[in-house]
Amino acid sequence: MRFRSLRLVAIAAAAGLACDSTLIGTGQTANAYVTTQSTSFAPTQVTIQVGQTVLWAFGSGSHNVLFNEIPGAPADCPDVVSAGTCTRQFLTAGSFTFFCGPHASVGMEGTVVVNP
Repeated sequence: MRFRSLRLVAIAAAAGLACDSTLIGTGQTANAYVTTQSTSFAPTQVTIQVGQTVLWAFGSGSHNVLFNEIPGAPADCPDVVSAGTCTRQFLTAGSFTFFCGPHASVGMEGTVVVNP
């Protein structure tokens, strides 16, 4: 299982996706991965297709994922968590800005681009 996990991390990295290797193998899958690094998201932009999912993995510190009120945006992940995850599916094409509520003042934000 460890070899498969490392292989999945390598595939994600080659595709330009940030991926926390501790999430692979836990049954949590997504089409794109975003991690937290202190007071920033990495990567700050991911691109997926309609119907696909994004998984946010929170390291240390308290973070959440909130979306601007744009039609088609998924529900927020409002709970402030440390070492947790949040997965959301995107059912509408568009560009969706997300941000961390506790760290919005320092520019902790990113974008999910959803292609048709």
